[in-house]
Amino acid sequence: MAMDHSILKVISSENMKLLDSVKHCIIYKAETDILTQGTQVRGVYCINSGKIKIYKSSGSGKEQIIRFAKKGDLLGYRTLIANHKLGVSATTIEECSVCFIEREDFLKMMVEAPQLREWLMEELSEDLAEMVEALTTMAHRSVRSRLCGALLVLEELYEGEPINLTRENLANFVGTAKESVIRLLSEMKSEGLIQIAGRKITVINRVLIKTATQFS
Repeated sequence: MAMDHSILKVISSENMKLLDSVKHCIIYKAETDILTQGTQVRGVYCINSGKIKIYKSSGSGKEQIIRFAKKGDLLGYRTLIANHKLGVSATTIEECSVCFIEREDFLKMMVEAPQLREWLMEELSEDLAEMVEALTTMAHRSVRSRLCGALLVLEELYEGEPINLTRENLANFVGTAKESVIRLLSEMKSEGLIQIAGRKITVINRVLIKTATQFS
């Protein structure tokens, strides 16, 4: 289980042995549901490889992608700690290797590894601050500005590789119609801001795209 980029790296070598004894590693194909909105979380999931979309579904089934998770991220711990039902769903967007730790085992680790508990509390606090900032900023931005911001986030997610995301997922992340995303991407390509090959997008002019997030 690769832990170099995970928040679980804070636990001691002794507790790492406990982790190794309780984790279950699974390979999920693309488009596989891992967490389902409205259900009780059974444990936490640590991503070893691949990418997962975290989204909320409306009553009509419309998705709003909140964020993407990648290697080292831990899913499900917020709901587990709060003992609530899941407010979001998580689905793989490519093949993923994920390790699952059952609820009781993870709670035991939190008791036996205070450094892990402290780290998780810090993460919860930072996540809340980032969410408030994102919601406040998003309300005053145009669709083009939101798309530019999304491309910068995704460029970081894909670590310099071309962004390989369906137009539907990109639209659900931006919060607009797929047709609007396709039109805006075509405009940005004509302006020399991005390159497009199939569904893959490469950011060419990061400076202008960043500027567009502030003034569009």
